[in-house]
Amino acid sequence: MRFILILIVLLTSSLTGFTQSGYEIFGKVSGLGDTSLLVLHFNGNEYPELDTILTQNDQFHFSGSVKAPYFIQLLRYTSEGQTKKLTEFILENSAITISGSSLDYEDIQVSGSESDLILKEYLEKDGELKSRLLSHSEEKSIVDQSPTAANRLAPRVQLLKEYVRKYSDTVVGSLLPNFCHIENELSQSDYDEIYTSLGDEAQNSYYGQLIKEKSKNQ
Repeated sequence: MRFILILIVLLTSSLTGFTQSGYEIFGKVSGLGDTSLLVLHFNGNEYPELDTILTQNDQFHFSGSVKAPYFIQLLRYTSEGQTKKLTEFILENSAITISGSSLDYEDIQVSGSESDLILKEYLEKDGELKSRLLSHSEEKSIVDQSPTAANRLAPRVQLLKEYVRKYSDTVVGSLLPNFCHIENELSQSDYDEIYTSLGDEAQNSYYGQLIKEKSKNQ
């Protein structure tokens, strides 16, 4: 029994070490067949880095490593030779699975990236909050007491800041403001507060520097 426990600990440590040192992506999407996918890496360079991966029997696999999480898109080729977005997500050093019952963007599921999960969780909550605020605004307008745009936006800004503070010690904290749906509505003061709340790692990341720039340009 003791030998089995030691073996389990060693295997777990080995797996943990792998996920921390690199990423591995496994994909299976019905309808892909034998073709190739174009991968766009938005990793902080002026232009996205391009990569091509082959698919066989609707499946594909590729691996590598990243210094920090960043946004990528997978594009497929249509029968007309054009490209169409298959999926997009935040790439990080972990085991990531991409699956789909069809080639439709809405049918593609991505799992295994915690950074992507956090971002999508935030975006879902922000969407729900936006719907509630719009509904409340419509009710108010009936009695001619419509709130100002700033008042309608305030709860969404607060939600964003709460998420940033929650993940302030990681790159995810700096990633969220760059992918939120209210980035153009945030004031210089908002960006200053967000940047200040980030830890050193997040501030020095590519996305942290974008926030710093936005605080100057607002």
